[in-house]
Amino acid sequence: MRKNIKFICCAIFFYSILLSAQAAPDRASASSAKLADGKETPCVILSNESLTVKFLPEIGGKIISIKDSSGNEYLDRGTKAYSGRFTEMTYNDTEFDGIDEVFPTMTECKMPAGEFKGAKLHPHGDLYRKKWTHSLDNGTLSMETSGFELPYIFKRTAKLDKSSLVLDYTVTNNSKEPLPYIYTFHPIFSARTGSRLELPAEMNVKVSYSMKGWLGKGGESRKLGEIKNEDGTPFLEKMFTSSSGRYWKFFTEKLTKGEVILSHEGSSKLVMAWPADMFPYLAVWCSEGNVGGQNHIAPEPSVSMEESLEKAYAAGEARSIPAKGTEKWQIRISIMK
Repeated sequence: MRKNIKFICCAIFFYSILLSAQAAPDRASASSAKLADGKETPCVILSNESLTVKFLPEIGGKIISIKDSSGNEYLDRGTKAYSGRFTEMTYNDTEFDGIDEVFPTMTECKMPAGEFKGAKLHPHGDLYRKKWTHSLDNGTLSMETSGFELPYIFKRTAKLDKSSLVLDYTVTNNSKEPLPYIYTFHPIFSARTGSRLELPAEMNVKVSYSMKGWLGKGGESRKLGEIKNEDGTPFLEKMFTSSSGRYWKFFTEKLTKGEVILSHEGSSKLVMAWPADMFPYLAVWCSEGNVGGQNHIAPEPSVSMEESLEKAYAAGEARSIPAKGTEKWQIRISIMK
């Protein structure tokens, strides 16, 4: 009898451990972060056994931290304290870190068509300058905001799926005519000597700019495998050197698969995936200690190689949301051990 009771107790004990391991829920909590003026702003934290992700809904909906279970931080942090958002601020007024959303244009221009044709559009768009509303429901963070000049609603939900951050988007056009736009996902990932994007050598890229023009002339098309650093080493093998002072940017050719891998020497890999049929280009910006001493690589899925909605529309590359319609997409950031 005693043996049977002991066996049953042990079975219940191990079964409870198994259930708790299987059911380990994602956690969501609300706290606050201090701003430059001493005020506080809401900070929402999603976490599970693999990831901890922090959001500042009222600071442009910014994602400020992605850490794995070992405490490794994957987003770069600027030197500026976070500050409140205001209508006339520029992107240079921000902290230049974390993840921002760029919509409906990257550079300043005028709306090229639709009900609001001719309206002036702000550089880097509306979203980083606004307070987003937010709510939590069973481990999912829902956030949304609206445009300044244009009648749209931009909604993003965030949840964790094991070692992945899953971002789902819905943009609603409330105008009476189709709404042209370009969208750029704007993650600024931390980098160090040896960090690199795993891109194929045969890929062609269009040079935007680089310090002292080492990458090539602006607008020039180059094959990645043929690009050399100033010291003659292959660019793909020595893409990043901390605090070298370099900066550069290029656009990839049109992609058939929306995926890029950021690898760090002796560490985990970060994999970012998105729908290439909607956002077929990848802009890659890099600061090797040049911008405020920051070291980061920013791979940015985008609608077009053109950073102006006006120019993208003229080139036939802008997307458009139907009148009273919606666009939906998903971006997934995964940490691979």
